[in-house]
Amino acid sequence: MGVGANFNGTPQAFVDGQPTVSRTLLDSGTLQVTVSPNLSSALGIHQFTVQQNTGTSNASPFTVYALQTAALVMNALPSFLVANETAAPSVVGGDVNGDGFADGLS
Repeated sequence: MGVGANFNGTPQAFVDGQPTVSRTLLDSGTLQVTVSPNLSSALGIHQFTVQQNTGTSNASPFTVYALQTAALVMNALPSFLVANETAAPSVVGGDVNGDGFADGLS
């Protein structure tokens, strides 16, 4: 989902310069896009841009990474149950790598 301002007409969305699979303009500040399934296997930082008749947006980073099981020392509260309560693994959110975004640990 792209959030911005002044989206109009038929904006085009790109990831690393490649067009997205589909785009839906929800309102002038929200653009919903579908990316190629291949993107989820391309780990790393990708650049997301929107192009329309008034110009091209600044690139916004979009990070794809593989979730990894956390060491027991990383089990923390609060956590979120993922399965049934008898043998439920948990997911913990926190900024592990210091980039300002929550990282999921299971």
